[in-house]
Amino acid sequence: SAYEDGQKAGTEVAQSVARESLIAIDPVTKEPEALAIPKTFGRVAAEAYERVVNKRFQQSIISEIETRGQELAIKYPYNPDGYATALGDYIEEISNGSDGQYKEFIENTGTEYIARSKVKIQSQVVDRARRSEALALEANIDKKIITIERLAALGDSEELDGQLNLIQEDIEDGMNSNLFLKGTDSVYNPKIQQALARGYITRFMANLGPVSREDFIEYIATGGVKSYSGLTPKNEKILNKIIESEGFDIFSLSSFTRTLGNTYSAKDSFDRATEAELTRLYIDESKTKFDDFNTNTKANISNDLVKYVKDENNVV
Repeated sequence: SAYEDGQKAGTEVAQSVARESLIAIDPVTKEPEALAIPKTFGRVAAEAYERVVNKRFQQSIISEIETRGQELAIKYPYNPDGYATALGDYIEEISNGSDGQYKEFIENTGTEYIARSKVKIQSQVVDRARRSEALALEANIDKKIITIERLAALGDSEELDGQLNLIQEDIEDGMNSNLFLKGTDSVYNPKIQQALARGYITRFMANLGPVSREDFIEYIATGGVKSYSGLTPKNEKILNKIIESEGFDIFSLSSFTRTLGNTYSAKDSFDRATEAELTRLYIDESKTKFDDFNTNTKANISNDLVKYVKDENNVV
């Protein structure tokens, strides 16, 4: 029918209009340039054409604003006010020259999009701040774990208990504030136990001889299965508690103990070599002093004898 033909003609022409013409505003009509209806169109075709162009105009404006918004979101990832200002300026720019429903649509769409997308950037700012807080708290806990290893090695039980309490408080604070995931304590506890074990082992091995040291290394390597008689009941209780703790890494601790044992063995060898060298130097120095004494004594006796003979000759 003629009605259907008019609808089809108007729709097809409107669909073929370049996108640039849809968003470009005619300075005279203050409407999109694409709204210039072909003069050959009748009423039905003109209405179909205008309806499709208006719909495409709205879709194009939404797309333009979203695209520009995405570009500015990259430029201002943590500056929501800077983002909103820049996008607001762009919306004002594309609405300039328009009027009526078109100007209203651009401004309303832009305002709504700015409000919605600005919240996302504000959320990114909060997330970044919380990530920074979480990283700072993690670093603080890691420093405390290093400290408890040192205190365990020194045997400073009072300060050690204080540091352990502080670590637990930090972990609980992190979980309660949602900076850490729930269950983070189960991640840190094995690290704490390993640090304690390394500290205690360092202190225990410092006073062991080579034979006892090897026996102790085997005791750790077997996870306490192979007995070791050199531990006091208190120290044995401490190490057994650590060995039996959840997440205990026997391989890591065994490797640490063996490396530490090698270090102490190397120190023993160095100390023995140093002592032997000092003994040799002492003997050499003593021998030199003794030889010098003999030489000087002999020289003095010879001088006295010559003097005596001269004196006797003079008397004669």
